[in-house]
Amino acid sequence: MSIYLYEYGNKNTDVCFERDGDCFIVKSQMYSSAGIWRCGIYSTRNYDNALERLESEITIARGGCPARKCAFAGKSDRCDCRAGNCPAELGGLAFWQIFHRSCLYRCK
Repeated sequence: MSIYLYEYGNKNTDVCFERDGDCFIVKSQMYSSAGIWRCGIYSTRNYDNALERLESEITIARGGCPARKCAFAGKSDRCDCRAGNCPAELGGLAFWQIFHRSCLYRCK
């Protein structure tokens, strides 16, 4: 049985965050043009990853840029700020789980 944790909606987008057992699910649907919807479902067991995806979907719904970049390697080698891309020199997954929102290398 799913438990709804958060819902966001505006005139073109609906985003839903729910928990089903030990899985966290982010569902989104965006109306892009006459009769065309962009729908997506993201499921994970990691709460932090689910929150990151939820924030990304809400940012897209508000018309913003969804991903922040990691500037640790320099301008030519930037990648998306997420658990799998966090450099081992910084601490990798453990560093990302604790500090990803306040990381000094996180930029647009």
